[in-house]
Amino acid sequence: MNLVYQIKCKLLHTKPVVFRTLLVDSNASFYELHHILQIAMGWFNYHLFNFRYHDYYLELPNAEDEMYKDFTRFQKVDPRTITLKEFFISLKSKITYTYDFGDSWQHEIELQKVIEPDVSMQLPLCIKGKYSCPPEDCGSIPGYYNLIEIMKKPNHNEYKEYVEWLGGEPYDMTAFDVNFVNEELQHLKDYIGEWEEDQFDEKGRLKF
Repeated sequence: MNLVYQIKCKLLHTKPVVFRTLLVDSNASFYELHHILQIAMGWFNYHLFNFRYHDYYLELPNAEDEMYKDFTRFQKVDPRTITLKEFFISLKSKITYTYDFGDSWQHEIELQKVIEPDVSMQLPLCIKGKYSCPPEDCGSIPGYYNLIEIMKKPNHNEYKEYVEWLGGEPYDMTAFDVNFVNEELQHLKDYIGEWEEDQFDEKGRLKF
């Protein structure tokens, strides 16, 4: 059986820190890890992503790759082809995960432990976490902090506008339900399958 990795995912530049601690299969691909993190963090998987490890960018291919390949020193690799054990080679290894190239939510992922597999384990599994991730498209870190301050002040002249934008419910930065996350993670394959519908062309490249 494959080894189990305990990883910690921190959303950088947040204070207090938004984080999740997860158990994942060492043989999972970085593409699968992206979807695991989307569920665990609470993102909606609306935007592009990549993982960066030294001079490698793990990013889904698209039709424009050939056009720009000579203008970067970074080597682009399809995350569907690389497993976690190929880059997480020692404890404390760290990789940067960026979601949404507009708001640029940067996460630090660290390998904390390597665990012998247990047949009773249901992977992936979230074992710890704290705080809700920011709302999608809120304007990166500055917009996130601005939102938090406005949510503290129901009499603020922008409060009602923000609550409407949030779908009618005020944003609660303390909200996190590990049981709900794990229920969602049990349906990871279905989640990925639904996301993939009409995402790729006949060559396996992202459509725009």
